[in-house]
Amino acid sequence: MQKNNLLRSAGFRYTLVYTALFVISTIVLLGTLYTYEIQFIRRDGDARVDGRVVGLVSEYKRGGVELVRDDIEARLRSQVGRHSIYRLTDNKGKIIAGNLPMIHLPMGRTELRISDEDSSRDATTPLRIRTVRLNDEAILSVGVELAQLDWIGQLLRRAALGMFAGSLLLGGLVGATMTRRLLSRIEGINATVNDIMNSRFDRRVKTSGTSDELDQLAMGMNAMLDRIVDLMANLRDVANNIAHDLRTPLSRLGRRLEEALNESTSDTPGALAIEAAIGECNDIIDTFNAILSITQIENISPDAIFSDVSLAEVLTTIEDNYAPLLEDEMRPFSLSIGEDIIIRGERAMLLQLLANLVENAMKHTPPGTPVRLSLERHQGRARLCVEDRGPGIPPHAHDKVFERFFRLQSSRSTMGSGLGMSFVAAIAKLHKADIRLEDANPGLRVVVDFPI
Repeated sequence: MQKNNLLRSAGFRYTLVYTALFVISTIVLLGTLYTYEIQFIRRDGDARVDGRVVGLVSEYKRGGVELVRDDIEARLRSQVGRHSIYRLTDNKGKIIAGNLPMIHLPMGRTELRISDEDSSRDATTPLRIRTVRLNDEAILSVGVELAQLDWIGQLLRRAALGMFAGSLLLGGLVGATMTRRLLSRIEGINATVNDIMNSRFDRRVKTSGTSDELDQLAMGMNAMLDRIVDLMANLRDVANNIAHDLRTPLSRLGRRLEEALNESTSDTPGALAIEAAIGECNDIIDTFNAILSITQIENISPDAIFSDVSLAEVLTTIEDNYAPLLEDEMRPFSLSIGEDIIIRGERAMLLQLLANLVENAMKHTPPGTPVRLSLERHQGRARLCVEDRGPGIPPHAHDKVFERFFRLQSSRSTMGSGLGMSFVAAIAKLHKADIRLEDANPGLRVVVDFPI
């Protein structure tokens, strides 16, 4: 399986989307937890501060500023007060007691970070402080350290980073595995379809036995292929029966007409009519034979009949057979072989392909028209050309000539069934060759590119 196919696959894109959604939902969840935890820590800090403020205010009411000062100093000397914040100032801003430096604090609650070189407290630790006025004598500020805020933040950030990395890694591995498995099964379906397109009608899509969607698709395709094969077999049987049923009476009719022709006086209108009827019978039989030949070619398995074939030898055989005929019509004939190229194919069919093209060139061009055959290697393929200098074919009809029974209006008076180029196209398709018509300016060039 190619890496580019994996990256372009729908399964890979779905994996990215699902992984991104999982990561986003994880971040939202951790963010929500962080918000609620921070709010809880702040409410807990405010509750502790409020309790201490209430106690100190009670002390003030009982013994004045001096008692509050003594209580603050006692608290700071104790182990419990190590992480507590106190400051008692008079109305002029002079510090009476406490461990908080002289910075401006608004009345009410506030949260801040301060640096105190004379304190062992970490300057980065957030402080939650409440400031109240003790009548007109003093201002009291009480606070606590909220070290949990930074700790919780660091913990959740690490967790988020770890979950993000884990989600990407796990999602990528699972997505790649599932996508690879999915693509493998789809490639199996494509391989079967390509084999069937190459006339290997016995191939079927494999199932995994899980009865999932792909298995149901495979079973549906197999049932469809079985039906198509049955219909094709019935069609071949009907075509063969028609051919056999019609060729026998047509052959018998032809013999009777020949007998009648032998018994009649030559050059009489009746004899000429009988001779024309014999020609029509032969044309009908040739048409049936051509139809059956095309059908047989379209249903042949290449693996059963193909072997290594020398295209140079095939062209030489055509030259030996048709050069005398071309000379009789005073047609200049030339053969150009750049190099001998070996392809996989069926020799008799390749001879028939070239014979049809040469005969078409002779049939649809006036006597004396040059005909040229050539073989060369072009862009990694074997290029075979049959070229003439006749009137050619209009560009709009280049593709239509390969359709069955198609004939140009200008050639309606000539003999033929319109199946010759269809026969050529069927042979080219069996050999996986590309065939096309080109203007030779003047004339027509038929180009057939075979895979090497």
